[in-house]
This record gives sequence, structure tokens and C-alpha cells, in this order.
Amino acid sequence: MNKKKLLHKLKTLLEMKEVKEGFPSQQACIDWANKVAPLLKFNQDCYVNFKLNAHKMNLNLSADILVPAFNIMVSQLQMAINELENSEEEVKNMDDQYSWVTIAEEFGITKKEFGRKINFVKGDFLRSIIFRDIEHAYVLAKNGFSKPSVILSGSIIEELLRQYLLQKKIKPSNNTFDEYIKTCSNNGLLKKAIYSLSDSVRHFRNIVHIENEKSKKHSISKATAVGAVSFVFTIANDF
Repeated sequence: MNKKKLLHKLKTLLEMKEVKEGFPSQQACIDWANKVAPLLKFNQDCYVNFKLNAHKMNLNLSADILVPAFNIMVSQLQMAINELENSEEEVKNMDDQYSWVTIAEEFGITKKEFGRKINFVKGDFLRSIIFRDIEHAYVLAKNGFSKPSVILSGSIIEELLRQYLLQKKIKPSNNTFDEYIKTCSNNGLLKKAIYSLSDSVRHFRNIVHIENEKSKKHSISKATAVGAVSFVFTIANDF
């Protein structure tokens, strides 16, 4: 896609009436975000920041969290447009060679095989979100965006555990990542090694909060991020 066409598409999405006046539903906002995100891949910073906040739109969060997140998404879209308008060069897409094909090559599991392992996750839309977020977590990890990759991987694992417990009709005492892990372990639903790995991912996801990132030793490495993505498939093998 050339710069002129990309710029037109981005401006059209930014100038939609719903962006200023509000979307009729959360799903409508998610649909809009899914159209914008792929177009931002030429700017890695805008793409990553947009995706991190777009992920919140899929969650049951309060308006106090969703509204600021949406405003950041809009600001990242505007920044991308400004960059295109001020650039004399043609855009270069973010390395998009990573897909489920390369995921299969690296981790030894295809999208279809993974889909069968998580057959307890019902609903085409939810399943599509999980597939999409795994691919995005992988792309982020391979491009050196370790922190957002680990956050996204942790969110995927958390949702898989939640859905698994729902399917088993086991209700945790509260809806937190910690409690999902403990409940699975207490009911013998996860092997000991898997339990330990789940806890490690939760630990790394907590470390990446800014207030906890006190020095370089607390930063997340690229290898750790790729490992977190890998664990999504490891835990799926235990379901």
C-alpha cells in the first residue's frame, strides 16, 4: 500500500463520527480498532501503544479505564497520520513475516492443532481474539518489544485458565490470575511443572509494571518474552 492510500485510510478511520461522539457499543469500538491496528505497522511505537490499549477494549473494565485507553488509541492514530504527512519517504511496514506459519516452525504446533487443544473456549469471536493475540505477542517478542509481549502472553494464559475453569464448572474464590492458578493446582488440573511455569509468567507480568521496574535487572529480555509466548502452547498441551 502506498503512502497516499494509507494516509487516506487512516484519516477516514480517525474522522469517523463515532470516534468523536462515541461508539454505539463496545463491540463497535473493537471492530474499529481491528481496522486501525494493521495500518499502523509502519510505525512500531504507534502500533504497540495502540495495540496495548486496544486490548483493554476486549475486557470488562470501567469507563475510568476504557476512556483514557481509547484516547491514547486516538492519539497514536493521529501521531501516525502526522508522521505520514511530514515524511517524504514511502512507508515501510513493520516486519510482518511472523505468522502462524513461523509460529508452527518455531514451536511445533499449527493454528488448527492449537484450536483443537482449546476446544473448551466457546464462541468464534473469543477464539479469534486468542489466535490474534498469540500472533501479536509473538511479533512483539521477535521485534524486541519484550514488555508488551509478556503482558499480552500473560493475558492470554489468564483467559485460557478462566475459560478452562468455567468448562470444568469450578468457581475460583475471585477472578484473578493468582486465583486461577491456585484453583487449577488445588483441583489437580495442572501438572506441578505447569503450575510453576504459570506462576512464573504471572510473576514476570507483575514485574513489568513501571513501579516495579526499578533497574535494568528487572527488565524483560527478548528470550523471556519468546519463552512466555512458548508457554501458551505448553499449557495448552496440559488441558
